[in-house]
Amino acid sequence: VVGYALLGAVVFRAVEGPHETSVQSQVTTARQKAVNIAWNATFRVNKLDRAQWERTVHAQVKRFQHKCLWAIKRGYDGKEFGVSAQWTFTGAFLYSLTVITTIGYGNTSAKTYFGKTLTILFAIIDLLTARAQLDQLEVKESVEAQLQRISVPLSLVFFTMFAYLVAGSIIFCVWEGWTFLDSFYFCYISLTTIGLLVFEGFVQFFLLIRKH
Repeated sequence: VVGYALLGAVVFRAVEGPHETSVQSQVTTARQKAVNIAWNATFRVNKLDRAQWERTVHAQVKRFQHKCLWAIKRGYDGKEFGVSAQWTFTGAFLYSLTVITTIGYGNTSAKTYFGKTLTILFAIIDLLTARAQLDQLEVKESVEAQLQRISVPLSLVFFTMFAYLVAGSIIFCVWEGWTFLDSFYFCYISLTTIGLLVFEGFVQFFLLIRKH
């Protein structure tokens, strides 16, 4: 388990680390640009023309706001570029453990499509491995108990689970306007009780149920 978690840490750090660094860098650059333009406008614009100064600064602030929203949707958490990061090796290792144990604290989650896909595959492999280990540790049942037990084909179980996930994904695609991968990722994370709370719609959905 520890070896599998370490492998996951290496992979997730390689996938999510550069994305996090890129987003942080772009926000830092946009903020510095906004400050520079505001500073230059203070000297270039006529000091008596307050309206023109406000138009110049407001336009730049609005662009910076849009950049911040763009970054937040891609996982930006306000940490400074080059100062702090989530996807260090220890952070990625913790993420791997939360997926393996299905704890899912939610403060760290995959933001790229590739990272989300890897999370799903990572959890599936872990579940299959855990099932195989449990089968090996299982005490042999008596012949009578084996005869009474109802056998369900594994293929039917996987088909039912997959159909359930696809149906849920389609619903959230329509309700929340997410991509199919985001919807499938959300449904899978919820079904396996990992529960990484990375989508605003999750909270809105349950608030809607509670309200009605």
